[in-house]
Amino acid sequence: MIAAVKLLHVRFTEETHARSRFARELAAARKVDAFCTARVLAADLDGEAPYIASELIEGPSLREIVERDGPLAGEALERLAVGTATALTAIHHAGIAHRDVLARASERIDTLKDLRGKRICLSPGQTTGTMIRERGVDFVDVRGPDPAQCASQVADGSADAMVGDDLLIAGFGARLCDVKVEIAGLRLTTERYGVALRSGDPVACRKINEVITSMYADGTMERLLEEHLGRVGFRFETARPRLETC
Repeated sequence: MIAAVKLLHVRFTEETHARSRFARELAAARKVDAFCTARVLAADLDGEAPYIASELIEGPSLREIVERDGPLAGEALERLAVGTATALTAIHHAGIAHRDVLARASERIDTLKDLRGKRICLSPGQTTGTMIRERGVDFVDVRGPDPAQCASQVADGSADAMVGDDLLIAGFGARLCDVKVEIAGLRLTTERYGVALRSGDPVACRKINEVITSMYADGTMERLLEEHLGRVGFRFETARPRLETC
């Protein structure tokens, strides 16, 4: 059996938060059923060179396919889009989506109770505010027409925070240039998402599984999330999610 070994870069080995993130990645990987993802074969988080060794699933990457055959178009591109939706559905079956809080960096939001009395921007259709109140924490409603406007209200000080899906609010927060905002990291829920898609295309499903596998294996997913969302302190999952069987 051939193994793929992921090492924590030497420049991060002395950083506690980097080791903690690596540990969370290992924990998430071990939650995934072995029949639908690469198995974790061995790991060492405490040594001088922390590593995670997992089963290597061989196959071409999307980059290799494009370099060999050229850009996808027509039916192939449509299958890629449909398969991507399939993969997104599967990702959240691993329980890697969370609701969280976005606030200015000057705010101290360390626990759910820290939201008591805060001005929280809520946009139509979101239910996180109701969930927070059901947990016994009351706050002041500040209404915004959409998440983008809520992020702007957090930035200009007319709201103390906004709440919602962590990836969504991290994306809106990362677009702000004039003020430092951060994801609080409360992870109020762990939940699954669903995506509507056309059924009956196992070929596209398998191809997308290969692409998703490649993006996690070669570090593309981690690099893109860090590049675009790292500035708001978004703690993303780096372990490859459980993929749907086709």
